[in-house]
Amino acid sequence: MKMTLKTLMRTIRATFGRYVAIFAIVALGIGFFTGLKSAKPSMQKTADEYLNELNMYDFQLMSTLGFTQEDIDAFADTQGISAAEGSVYADVLADFDGAGDLAYRIYSLPEKVALPKLMSGRLPLAANECIVDAEIFTEDDIGKTLVLSGNNESDTLEQFNQTEFTIVGTAQSPRYISIDRDSTSLGSGKVEGFVYILPDAFETDVYMEALLSCESDELLFSDEYYEMIDSVEPSVKSVLQERADMRYDEIISDANAELSDARAELDSGWEQYNTALESGIPEQMLADALSQLESGEEDYSAAQAEVDAIKPPTTYLLDLDSNSGCSTFKNDIVVVDGIAYVFPAFFVIIAALVCITTMTRMVNDERTQIGTLKALGYSYITISLKYILYASSAALLGCVAGFFLGTGVLPQIIWSVYDISYGFSDLVYHFSFVMYACCLAISLAGSVAVTLYACRRELSENPAELVRPKSPPNGKRILLEYIKPIWSRMSFLSKVTIRNAFRYKKRMVMMLLGIGGCTALMVTGLGIRDSVAHILDYQYDEIMLYDASATYDSDSADSVEEFLDDRSGGYITGYQDTMTVSSGSGEKDANVIALNAQESEGYFDLHDSKEEIPYPTGYEAVVSSKLASQLGVSAGDRIFLNFDGDSVGYTVTGVCDNFVNHYVYISEESVSDYAPNAAYIMQGEQEDIQATAAGLRAIDGVSYVSVIEQERALMENSMSSMDYIVVVVVLFAGALAFVVLYNLTNINIIERMREVATVKVLGFRPGETASYVLRENIIFSVIGGLIGLGVGWLLHGYVMAQVHVDAMTFDVRISALSYVIAFACTIGFTVIANIIMRFKLDKVNMAESLKSVE
Repeated sequence: MKMTLKTLMRTIRATFGRYVAIFAIVALGIGFFTGLKSAKPSMQKTADEYLNELNMYDFQLMSTLGFTQEDIDAFADTQGISAAEGSVYADVLADFDGAGDLAYRIYSLPEKVALPKLMSGRLPLAANECIVDAEIFTEDDIGKTLVLSGNNESDTLEQFNQTEFTIVGTAQSPRYISIDRDSTSLGSGKVEGFVYILPDAFETDVYMEALLSCESDELLFSDEYYEMIDSVEPSVKSVLQERADMRYDEIISDANAELSDARAELDSGWEQYNTALESGIPEQMLADALSQLESGEEDYSAAQAEVDAIKPPTTYLLDLDSNSGCSTFKNDIVVVDGIAYVFPAFFVIIAALVCITTMTRMVNDERTQIGTLKALGYSYITISLKYILYASSAALLGCVAGFFLGTGVLPQIIWSVYDISYGFSDLVYHFSFVMYACCLAISLAGSVAVTLYACRRELSENPAELVRPKSPPNGKRILLEYIKPIWSRMSFLSKVTIRNAFRYKKRMVMMLLGIGGCTALMVTGLGIRDSVAHILDYQYDEIMLYDASATYDSDSADSVEEFLDDRSGGYITGYQDTMTVSSGSGEKDANVIALNAQESEGYFDLHDSKEEIPYPTGYEAVVSSKLASQLGVSAGDRIFLNFDGDSVGYTVTGVCDNFVNHYVYISEESVSDYAPNAAYIMQGEQEDIQATAAGLRAIDGVSYVSVIEQERALMENSMSSMDYIVVVVVLFAGALAFVVLYNLTNINIIERMREVATVKVLGFRPGETASYVLRENIIFSVIGGLIGLGVGWLLHGYVMAQVHVDAMTFDVRISALSYVIAFACTIGFTVIANIIMRFKLDKVNMAESLKSVE
């Protein structure tokens, strides 16, 4: 053992470059593997700890009639719910520090659910105090005043018993984990920031929403979490509907009781009037009494009309995915996880192949020493142990360094990219002992297996054969030599380069695999960006051509159309709702849009990659591509839409391209009791679409207004993070390509040391010597790069198939520029490796190299 360790240390010192190459290639492979694999759980754990610390809601309940404290108590008693709290909020125009009227969303300060995280200052203690959005305000703003504007509607101001609020702190809110701050009907249509005040500052005893937190320790966005949500949701939905019905009955009952009292009072007044009429009271007094009674009758009729107009409440049950920030975050980590499916495994395969080449060369170089040890009686295991320790020590050190650098640095790099859009917390480090143990085991087992594979042939020979240099292989002609017109016109150096390139077939295969694999990784990384970069352009420039849309109650249709008629831009109306779409293969929720086929032209362009698709008529439907894939339907198949419990069948006439959300397009005549509840709006000349959106939001009954420009900007901001991830992938692939080239070129120079010395003795200049040895690297890089372009195309398709974002379809493509960039990077890294190895060639000692056999 002492001999083994001594020779091991000598070998490491003598071949330190080779040792470091194995270390680096394993560290890169393991680091990239563990780094990408840790990115999703680290991001997931970060969001989980942050949102759990602030007890973020799992369900957000809304009702058009609001909730009472009794309703909140009923929700709290629902099975699976740990806490429930009512909330009040209002959008207001307010002035801060002379900045003018800006829109803010003011919430009642919660005590149990969706708690704000104080960043500076303190929480409000009085009704005229508030804490504000830490993204917009700073610690220096504490002590300043936020003043409600007189330009607010009177109904808005009546919701508050204060008009000025002193800022006492800044905070983050779990409602807003991204930089998006919602839209509003006020001002520019964009909420500037959030504000929290004490519930006592609101003049209301009815809550606008109920926030529910579940009894669960499941990791957010995990399959187990959604299984828990699915198990609790039916109970919550049942209680929500029950309490909404009770609330409606209570309001109607109280209103009817008040009307009954008013009717009795009016009837008594009429009796008194009739009695006075008979008793001969002066006409003026009678006229005054009659006027009061008639006015009372008018008030009664108006009150009766108001009661009759009260509709049964519409309820909404929203989960965490309905929060725009949480939904976007979930999609982002899904993309990161999809990339992690295949990239790391490819890195590990390349690393293993290069290690095989390295150890095979090393064992071959030391065959004389192996023969001597065998002659001295050392066993197969004892001799192999040195090489096993050499490879395994480099691999294990590379594994440990790569694991902790990968899990510590790469997720931080990815998080720093997404921090632009989120930034709600520092990244939580995720350590997986199972992954660590598996990496160590794979590194150890792989290095041992590779070494035994490399040793098996040399150790099977006799000592007498091993102590002599290995006979060179028989010379062989290459295919090009038989093509005389080409071969005869080639220079001497070109012929030598071509022969040498194909002389060592194992090294040639390894170099082609290594370089081709790295090129494939770069193509895949760049292709991912290409597949994501243009989907918003396709969606909003080629499919959905309108500039804004609004959804509203059908009763508000006249008000909406009257408002839109006063503009210069055009619009169309239709029916839109979220429905369950089913087929023989399953069911899925989707946005269903019903329009007039002629009117849809210019607002919707339905097509696939080959041709235009006519807008459906009758009971026909056009289905978006990803929805059709998930339901397993194509043109000619049947789907069924659930209209409030009634299932209506449609024949699919086309599957259209679509990249954001799921859509089913149907004709307006196929919808029974058709009543428009959506408008699709074109921006007119000199029109401010944001002002139009704000005007729509101010109309009673308008539930949602979407401005395409804002929606697009939000998604573009999220997708821009992909550029940085692609840069990381390309850099890692480039680093791996460089290490592969360096290691294999180093082996090439070492095994051809006498040949290099010979050509130097023959008078080759330094440049000619370098060209003699290194030109084949360029050849292999070109061939390997071309192979990698094809493999990258296949790999890219596989990776994109693993990236499952439910509401998004990717345009799976690789641009010509990406192929050029990947190929150019491959050649560039080859040139860098050649420049570095040029110095090693210059240091070759001719005398020592030529007598090395002796």
